[in-house]
Amino acid sequence: MLIGQLPEVGDDVYAVGCVAYELFTGKHPFSKKNAVDAKKAGMKPARIKSLSARQWKALRKALAFKREDRYPSVKEFWEEFDHRVSPVWLVAGIVLLIVAGTAVWSVEQNSRLDGVDEEAIRLQADQDNTYSNLQAWIKREPISRVENDLRVAYGRYQKLVPATDEKLLASQQQIVALYLAEAESLREAKQFDDALARLATALSWQAEAEQTEQYQQLLAAINRDMEAQRIKLAKQEAARIERERLAKAAAAAAERDRLAAIERQQMAAAAKEREIKYQAALAKVEATLSCQTVPDFNNLQQQLNALAALDATRAKLKTSEFSEQLALCVKRVANSNPVAGKVAQASALTIFPESALLQGLVIDPCASNKLSPGSGRRDSKFCIDRFANIAGPKMVIVKGVDGGKSYAIGKYEITAREFGVYCQAGNDCSGITDIKSDLPVRQLAIAQAQAYAAWLSENTGFDYRLPTYAEWLNAAKAGGRSKNLDPNCTVKRVNGTRSGDELRVAGGGFNDWGLYNVVGNVQEWTVDGASIAAAGGRHTDRLADVACTVDYKEAHSGRPDAVTGFRLVRGIKR
Repeated sequence: MLIGQLPEVGDDVYAVGCVAYELFTGKHPFSKKNAVDAKKAGMKPARIKSLSARQWKALRKALAFKREDRYPSVKEFWEEFDHRVSPVWLVAGIVLLIVAGTAVWSVEQNSRLDGVDEEAIRLQADQDNTYSNLQAWIKREPISRVENDLRVAYGRYQKLVPATDEKLLASQQQIVALYLAEAESLREAKQFDDALARLATALSWQAEAEQTEQYQQLLAAINRDMEAQRIKLAKQEAARIERERLAKAAAAAAERDRLAAIERQQMAAAAKEREIKYQAALAKVEATLSCQTVPDFNNLQQQLNALAALDATRAKLKTSEFSEQLALCVKRVANSNPVAGKVAQASALTIFPESALLQGLVIDPCASNKLSPGSGRRDSKFCIDRFANIAGPKMVIVKGVDGGKSYAIGKYEITAREFGVYCQAGNDCSGITDIKSDLPVRQLAIAQAQAYAAWLSENTGFDYRLPTYAEWLNAAKAGGRSKNLDPNCTVKRVNGTRSGDELRVAGGGFNDWGLYNVVGNVQEWTVDGASIAAAGGRHTDRLADVACTVDYKEAHSGRPDAVTGFRLVRGIKR
C-alpha cells in the first residue's frame, strides 16, 4: 500500500502483526519505521520471550515484508497463533481491538511518508507488480498454453532486475520444472512428439545443471519409450501381415494340393523321359572318351552341352571324371603320336580349362611308344622338341647306363646352324666364327655350350645338359658294341694327300643306336665327375692311333678350340 500497489488482504495481516506486537511489548516492531524503510535497513523484530515458539513464529510470519511470505488472511494468522477453539465473542473482540489499533497505526504510517525515495518506491512497485504478474502466468496450467504470454511477462520482469536476481532465477527454474513435468506427463500418455516439444522448450529457458541432467534422463526415457512403441507397433504390424498370410495360405492350400498331385504325375513322367535321354547322352560321351580313335573334340563339346542341358547338376558332378578320362585319352594319343597329342591336349583344355590333370599333362616327343633303343638307326625314328617355330636337336633313345632309365641323346653333334639360331636370339656367341653351316659348332667355350643347353631347357620344358662320360660312352658303344663306327680320322690317300677334315654332322657313319660320328670328326665334351673330358677323338688324329677309338678320352680345359664340339642329352618324361 505504501508503494502504490493495489491493496490486498495481506497488507492488513502486516498491520495486524504490527499492532499485535505493540500490544504485547508496548513498542513498535521496527521502531516506528514504515515497511519500506525497515526493509532497506534490514531490520528484524526483537523476539518476544513471553510468547511460545509457535506463537512467535506466527507473529514473525505476519510481520514479513513480502506479501507472499505472509498469511493470506487474518483468520489464518489467528488460527496459527492460537489454534485452540475460542468463543466467537472473544475472537471478535480481539479482532475489533486489533482493527481499531490498526486504523490508528495506518494513519500514523501515512503521516510518515514525507522524505521517502519515491523513485525507489515506484521501481519496487513495478518489480513487485511484474513479478506478481509473472507468477500468475506461471501458475496457469498447462504452462505450454501460455508460452507467449509467459515470455512477455518474464521479459518485463527481467528488464527491471539484475541477471542475478533470485526471484528471476527461481522463476526460470519454476518454468523449467513445469515444462519437464508436463513432458513427463505427455511421455506417460505416450504423446512423444509433444513431450519432445516440451523438453525443447524447457531447454530454451536455460535450465540449471541439475535440471539439465533431469532433461537428459527424460529425453533418454522418451527415446526408449518411442523405440519400444516402434518395436511394439512393428510386431503388431508383422503379426497382422502374418495373419493375412496364413489366411491366404490356408485358402490356397487345397488348390495347391490338387495342382501338386497333377504336377507330381507330370513331373514323374517328364523325369522318366529326361532320365532316358540323359542316359543316352551319357553313353555317347563315354563312347567318345573311350578313345578308340582320336576324339572329335567339337562333337565331344556338343555331347557335353546336351548332357548338361538334360541335368546340369549331375553333368557337373561328372566333370572331374570326364576330364580324367580325357586326360588318359590325350596321353594315349601322345604316346602314339606326340604331335597329335599336343594338339589333342590344347583342344581338351578348351573343354576343361580348369583341369589340373590336363594342364599338368606332359607330352614328351621322346616318350612315344614308337621310339625305343635301337630304333634311331632308322632316319625317321628320332624325337625333336619345338618352340616358337624353332626346332631343337634331333634325339634318339638309348638304354640306360647299367640297366638304368632310358634317356635321349643327340643323334648328331650340335651344328653351327643350330647354334646360330641361339646366337640370333641375342645370346652370347663371342669368338664363334661359323654359325651357318652343318658342320659341328666349334671355337666356343664349354660355358657357352652349357648356356645353350639351359636355353633349350627353358624354352622346351625338358632338361637339356652335357652328358656324363658314362652316358656318352654307353650311347657311343650302343650297348657294348664298338663295330661299324666308321671313324672320321686322318688317313693317307693313294696319291699321297691327307684326308680327315671335319664332316657335316650327318655325313659320317652311325652306330647300332643311330648316333653319328661318335669317333673322329670332333671330340665331344662330357662331364667326368668334377672334371671335363673330351671323348671320341678328333678328325686330326691318325686312324691307327689310340685316340681314334670309342674308348678314348682326355682331360679338357673347356676353352675354345677348333677340334672340340658337343652333343646333348635330356631325360624322358613318361
